[in-house]
Amino acid sequence: MGLFDVLSGIANFVSDAAEQERSKQAQKGSAIPSGRMKSTDKIKGSNSPIPDKPGVYRHKNKETGEVDYVGQTNNLRKRQQEHAREGKRDTNTQYVQYSEAKPAANKDDLCNTEVRHISRHKPTGNTTKGGNGRR
Repeated sequence: MGLFDVLSGIANFVSDAAEQERSKQAQKGSAIPSGRMKSTDKIKGSNSPIPDKPGVYRHKNKETGEVDYVGQTNNLRKRQQEHAREGKRDTNTQYVQYSEAKPAANKDDLCNTEVRHISRHKPTGNTTKGGNGRR
């Protein structure tokens, strides 16, 4: 094993440690639990799985899989019904991904999580950078 191999191994170890630290920092301030967001097409009626709780949501295009819009709200179900009624969400071409907020999360945590999702996915439907236009 040469000097280059040793230095390469050290660089990989440092890189892995830095990535783990970034991941911890990203999860630390998140208002939603880590893991995948739930998906559904059903937003109305008693069989809708969307809860009446605060959280973050994304509208995704069924064909391309791209995120069209990211938002946060105090009532996920009510907000999705408003989007459909106002024509901002086309139920034929989009589905919604959502995640409930952690019990200890506050409004600022939700806004910060929304801002991070917008910066990560760069949705075409968001005209501001999130956080209710305050950030």
